[in-house]
Amino acid sequence: MDGYLDPARELGQFHLAGPTLLLDSDQTRDLTVPLARLTVQVQASDGTPLQGADVHLPRMDIDGFQLYPGAGPTSGDAAAFDLVPTDPAGQTSSLTLPGRYDGTGRISVPALRFSAELSIPPISGDRTVVVRIERSPQADTTPPQVTGIPDRPANSHGWYHDDVTITWTATDPPPSSGTPTQPPPPTTAATQGRNHSYISAPSCDPAGNCATGTLVLSLDKTPPTIALNGPTAHATYTLGHAPAASCRTSDALSGVATRASRLTTRDTAGGYTQTCAGATDLAGNTAGPVRVTYTVRPTIASLIELTDQYVTASRAPNANRVKASLDAKLAAGHIHRYIREVHRRTTGRHPALTQQQASELTYWALLLEPDCDLR
Repeated sequence: MDGYLDPARELGQFHLAGPTLLLDSDQTRDLTVPLARLTVQVQASDGTPLQGADVHLPRMDIDGFQLYPGAGPTSGDAAAFDLVPTDPAGQTSSLTLPGRYDGTGRISVPALRFSAELSIPPISGDRTVVVRIERSPQADTTPPQVTGIPDRPANSHGWYHDDVTITWTATDPPPSSGTPTQPPPPTTAATQGRNHSYISAPSCDPAGNCATGTLVLSLDKTPPTIALNGPTAHATYTLGHAPAASCRTSDALSGVATRASRLTTRDTAGGYTQTCAGATDLAGNTAGPVRVTYTVRPTIASLIELTDQYVTASRAPNANRVKASLDAKLAAGHIHRYIREVHRRTTGRHPALTQQQASELTYWALLLEPDCDLR
């Protein structure tokens, strides 16, 4: 009796005339390599399995395949017949069978023949029996795919500057045996470094295939390092001899994005504060400011040196005469007369000093004689 080998579909309905039914099938089918098995089931018309049915498969004629573990008949209420390629190379995609191979692991076999002999327990009267021949799904030997999802994206430079929570998802690719048992628990990414790999706990599918996921992150939680070079903290220097201050920025992980800039402030008594601030790295960390305070004290000689430097730079025609006049007043200790002339030298056709220079010289002169009366 003819039928159709179509997975999960009825082969046909038959009125039993006796205890034995012989079933033949001859048609072209696509077989997935390796084919797991063929299953023969006998059911009553209401879907109830027919207990005590004996299924024999005395003949299997599929080109390139044989019964496994042998060619003898197998029996049972719902018999399953394992099939394997006769060619050991059939375990790979290089299996050659008569028919057409499309390169995806499926082979169209033009001559697929088998016969199944179904022995049914004694029954009284006519009985409609549904015979189902199904092909089991291909065995699931592929582990789940585990994917890590960070709780937020990295910045434009590809870095994080704080811990990251990684949520893992698991899916089972075809041929799937079902939903993986459970997704791995979240992972906290807290290790600093470039391209650090975080690996999930295993996730397993119902077939027992297990896999872990990997997510690569770059994490830098450390701000840049700022070094303030030049003056020593709390030191005292003579006017004109304090070391020049400079800022140096470095970052050992993500790298420097913005270098620190320097700010100089001064109080009314020669106290200086140098501040280096504003440094950032590529991860977005900002360094705190670095400060150094120190003191500068003027002397008569150092103020004469600064005065001559300013006047010489003016290139005024009477620069030498102006320097001699101002230097003499300082040497004589006439601070108030020095200050008055300093401001007078900012006027005229050829001023020897600018207003800013005059203010600077006055600042230092008053530190030499704080009680000087400028009235």
